[in-house]
Parts: sequence; C-alpha cells; structure tokens
Amino acid sequence: MSENLITPVERPGVLPSRRRLHERGMATVEYALGVIVVIVLIGVIVVAINTGSFDKLVNELIEAVMGWVQDAFDPKLLNPFKK
Repeated sequence: MSENLITPVERPGVLPSRRRLHERGMATVEYALGVIVVIVLIGVIVVAINTGSFDKLVNELIEAVMGWVQDAFDPKLLNPFKK
C-alpha cells in the first residue's frame, strides 16, 4: 500500500515526457514577446524624451504632486473649526 503512494501511476499509452515536449516552445515564445514589448517601451520612452513631451509630462506630474502636498498642509484643512 505504501509503495503506491510513492510511485506515480502512469496511464498506458501516454508518455510522461510528451506533455513537456508539447509545451517546450511556449517558454521561448513568451520570452520573445516579452523582449519585444520591452524594446518597444524603451523606444517609446526614447522618442518621448527626444521630442520634449517627456519633459512636459514630468513637469506637470511634479506640479500636480506639489499641489497635492500644499493642499494637504493647508491650514484651513488642518483645523476647519478655526476662523
């Protein structure tokens, strides 16, 4: 009884390595797609930096964050009951 728990049960006519061979190329395709996506993203970032739109986006982001910080420390918001 304990031997059945240790040894795997194999189905007749199905090779255990057949499934692994069928899925073998999937990892290669997934890595290739991942590399292509990374290259495209890097290209988009480089183009955005060279055209100046990246600087505008970063400046707007910094201004928005600074506005949120200033609003968070607004004295009226900290003590709404004080006149």
